[in-house]
Amino acid sequence: MHEIDLDRRIKFIRSLTQTVDIHVHPLDVIGVCEHLGDENTTEELVSTPASLGISQKFNFNRLINSLTKLSFSIAPSIVKSSILEYYQSMNIGKILYEMNYAGIDRSFFVPIEPYVTNNETLKVSELTSRASSYASFDIHNPDATKNINLLFLNHSFVGIKLHPNLQGFMPQIEKNNDEIVRNNLINIYDFAEKRGIPLLFHTGKSYILKNPRSNLSKSVLIHRSSNNGVLENFFQHGEYIFRKFSFPVIFAHLGSYALTKLDIKNILKVALNNNVFFDTAGINPKWITKLLNIEPKVKILFGSDAYYYSQHHSVISVFDAIQSSELPKRYKIEVIRNTFGNYAKLIF
Repeated sequence: MHEIDLDRRIKFIRSLTQTVDIHVHPLDVIGVCEHLGDENTTEELVSTPASLGISQKFNFNRLINSLTKLSFSIAPSIVKSSILEYYQSMNIGKILYEMNYAGIDRSFFVPIEPYVTNNETLKVSELTSRASSYASFDIHNPDATKNINLLFLNHSFVGIKLHPNLQGFMPQIEKNNDEIVRNNLINIYDFAEKRGIPLLFHTGKSYILKNPRSNLSKSVLIHRSSNNGVLENFFQHGEYIFRKFSFPVIFAHLGSYALTKLDIKNILKVALNNNVFFDTAGINPKWITKLLNIEPKVKILFGSDAYYYSQHHSVISVFDAIQSSELPKRYKIEVIRNTFGNYAKLIF
């Protein structure tokens, strides 16, 4: 392991708990770069941490979110170049260096079928003992969940990742017109319930790239939507759709990705359910402070998201956001311990 002088805040977190990043994309899920860089590059050959992307530099504020959305529409070539710059040079050495620099003990890698497959993500996670993978399913594939039991029997997946926007489905089973989609969701929800497996949902909106890489079929791309994953779509007839289930549900991005403000109204409807968690990937850290001030008992998990966001900066931003809250000092320490490790140990 590289000898790295850790930030004092990271040292403090590590004094409380083993640190887990529950939301990492080792491969590009937007649909630009097809694979990881040179797999043979080791951490010892990496000397500098990843730089911050513009969204993270400005803490995903309202203006930056609006400009990012606009750039996906009117300047997709610039977006593609930016993603390629990060992911074509990404490799297992850089991934491990980023983890060490951020003080992360374990990372959970996230596929999104069919953009990034289970096999592709497993291939990366198997390059280090410090990573595990989720499974994902192409919801529009009639055979996607046919062998779900065998898949989990053969591989040690930590949970299931679903992306209503990129995968093109509504979380409420009945809201989907396609019988294939409905059957796959039934199978996934039932399997998660039987096995107690966490479901990690992308929640909020998404930036949709018009012309992603050529090997993604039109039948895949036609189903994409920018807003299937907003939190209001996890309610039907005014009731939370997973109210009768006991498996852990993790709403990524504090339920508010690419929104101009925190979706506090819908967050508070589910926040105190025993099996509901929110992760911190790719969001304005001030929203964490705001949420903790409104509802101190909300359960938050640390996630950093894609590698065009610095893992190190994400850790520090989340730590500072918790420290900036109005919670008593003793309770802040408990929230830090739970966010960076204890809740992950509880549900994975």
